Amino acid sequence: MLTSNQYKKDFITGGSYVLGAIWVTTIVVSIIVIGISFPFPYWWALLFVAPINVGLYVWHVVLVKRIINAINFEKDIKMLTILSFLQLLVLNIPLFAYGLIGGVFYRKTHYTL
Repeated sequence: MLTSNQYKKDFITGGSYVLGAIWVTTIVVSIIVIGISFPFPYWWALLFVAPINVGLYVWHVVLVKRIINAINFEKDIKMLTILSFLQLLVLNIPLFAYGLIGGVFYRKTHYTL
């Protein structure tokens, strides 16, 4: 039973690390694509978002490792909650950029029709 729980814990944490790596890679690649394909006046500001996303993900991994090893458990749980909100906030910046690009592109096509 104990080995089963250990296997489940390793499987869940491994899955969360892979999901986070995919999330960070997607954000970085999308920021590069936006900068090359659809540069809008402030596209360079997204270059500051990518390192912030990577930093938040690394911080998330460190906190999860500390929680698994039960080092300062309550403080790490509180920090993980705050970090989750920060990650959602930072994730919305590129989504806002996508909306801006879509709005500009839609208006251009609308006026040409």
